[in-house]
Amino acid sequence: MFSELATTYNKRRGRNRQRQPSKRLTKMRKGSVVLLVAFILLLILIFILVYVFFEDCLNWTAIAALAGTLVLFWAVFQQAILKWLERPILEISDYRHEPPFFRQAPQLDRKGREVAKGYYVNLLLINQGETVANYVQPHLSAIWEFKNGAWRKERNWLSVGLRWIFDELNKKPTEDKYLVPHRPYRFNLLELSTLHPDTFELLTIFRTTGQKWEFPRGKYCFEVTISGERLKPIIRYYLVDFREGGINDDFDSVKTKIIIAVHKGPPE
Repeated sequence: MFSELATTYNKRRGRNRQRQPSKRLTKMRKGSVVLLVAFILLLILIFILVYVFFEDCLNWTAIAALAGTLVLFWAVFQQAILKWLERPILEISDYRHEPPFFRQAPQLDRKGREVAKGYYVNLLLINQGETVANYVQPHLSAIWEFKNGAWRKERNWLSVGLRWIFDELNKKPTEDKYLVPHRPYRFNLLELSTLHPDTFELLTIFRTTGQKWEFPRGKYCFEVTISGERLKPIIRYYLVDFREGGINDDFDSVKTKIIIAVHKGPPE
């Protein structure tokens, strides 16, 4: 559904681009001028340095050849350089153990009646670049559990996608999204509920009988990876400490029962 909307959005942008120069095109032109000026200044600087330090052995033919090579380099790679400068840049914001990262919401049955209180841990993803990021997928790529005084990695874990926020109404889970620049997007990591007060559940796009998705009290580390078209994967590690105590309707009380912290790398 979101892919169809994104396609329609891109088509409209294409029609508007034919009518008049877009802001993005204006930015590209400005960026091209800035790079051209910087390139010319670089040539002048190189010439000055060569003249100052190698005045006695100047080879003007070699200098002309070097200048021609640099000009050719600019002509060939100008668009590639601009494209790289305006590439999508994804960032995961630091987690804070407070709303809206940790939030309470009612759990409803099929008739819309509240049956329990749910508590959700979600993560914030923003495209800080200047172009749309295509086919972005958050997925849970690895799991560790703290057992018998040591961290143990789940060797049989297969990477599975995490649910985007507000994707509950879709009959088919949305695995990837188009991320427009500078708009916040959120995806879920896990859920607690008064229906199952002694466990938390991972909010993946699907569940299989061959992988664990429900966890009892204890300490865990989850590796979250963000992938996308022409994007370098972003990897973050989240330590989860699910402590003793009941899950009830008191938000402040439940906050103390589960502690989430960002870790620099895999647990040792």
